[in-house]
This record gives sequence, C-alpha cells and structure tokens, in this order.
Amino acid sequence: MRTLAIALVLLCSCMAFAQQREASFSQQRECWIQTKKVFEDHPQYGDYLSHYDAKANVCYAELSRFDLKDDGHGVFEMLVLDAFENAIRAQYAAQLEPYPQADKIVFCYVVPIWAHGKKTTCTTIDEFRILIDKQFGIDTPN
Repeated sequence: MRTLAIALVLLCSCMAFAQQREASFSQQRECWIQTKKVFEDHPQYGDYLSHYDAKANVCYAELSRFDLKDDGHGVFEMLVLDAFENAIRAQYAAQLEPYPQADKIVFCYVVPIWAHGKKTTCTTIDEFRILIDKQFGIDTPN
C-alpha cells in the first residue's frame, strides 16, 4: 500500500511538471499578438513567426526578409527577439550572390538567455537553424 501511495505521488508530480512545460492557448495567443506588434515595428521584414517557450516562459518573435534582385544579388535575414523584452536573441544575414558564387555571411550568432550577452557564432544558415532550435525551441522551415 505504501508503494502505491509513493507511486501516485510521483505520478501526480510528473503530471504537474509536464503541465508546466506546455503553453496554454492564452499564452500562445498573447505571444502571437505581441509578435505581430514587434513585426509591425520592423517594417523592413516581410514575414514573422511567434513561438512561446513554456519552459523558459519567453515569447520569441522570428522575423525574416528575403530580397532578391533581377541580377541574382540580394539579402536574406532572420532575426529572433524576446518579443516582450525586445532583446535580440539571434540574427543571421547573408548577401546573396548569383549562382555559382557562394553567398557571403554578414553575421550569424545566437545569444542564449542565460549567457548574459555572450554570443555563440555560426557560419551557415543550417548551423543557425540548429542553434535556434536547440536554444529556443524554434524549428524553422527550410
């Protein structure tokens, strides 16, 4: 009987812990609304996504832009911000070159929220995507 009681306490504790890690609909909605405001404050970007990280209790806004000229030159940029603190958490930018030339990375870095401003640098868009997924739970489409 004592073993059963301990098992029930552990189960309830695990369930409560799991619930804390899931974002409620209202948290996701509030995050989306704030992300939309952030997007409207940055008119140079053409698209946005919101992501609420329930573990960290942080709303992230991912802004992106893709400008390609007729001659094959252009710019691709992604910016990840803490939507309520307006703090940049990650940024990637590349000057796009006509094929077969390699694109030129302008900057690529991630600032984890616990790093106190220390940047983790990256050298490719794939590295950037892996880092923002790992650090913030943001899984970006290719």
